Amino acid sequence: MTMIKIDQYFDPAGWQKFTQAAEGRETPFLVVDLSRIKTQYHEMVGFFPNAKIHYAMKASPAVEVINLLADLGSNFDCASIYELDRVLDCGVEHRVSLMAIPLKKRSMSNMPLKKVLTCMRLTQKPI
Repeated sequence: MTMIKIDQYFDPAGWQKFTQAAEGRETPFLVVDLSRIKTQYHEMVGFFPNAKIHYAMKASPAVEVINLLADLGSNFDCASIYELDRVLDCGVEHRVSLMAIPLKKRSMSNMPLKKVLTCMRLTQKPI
């Protein structure tokens, strides 16, 4: 069995901060380092300077993550009405450009247009 090499992911101070956040908590739980997300975002932009970066909301719909990425200039890929509402509630409506819901109810077909999406892709006929 291969063990995770912690030094590949954390510096000693970061690991201490992580372990302190974990103390006394029931599992599972999620710890998010916003500074790491910011660093990774800038790295991605550096690798693809001419691309529009779209954050897949399913990765983490936390308001703190959405607000940070919005401040950095990210776009958002929403795969559900919940994810779309979450982004819109954070005031990021002008950068929600993708919505890839594979199965759609007829009532959902017009919903994103009502919420000021710039693009909607239907992958099949509404049910």
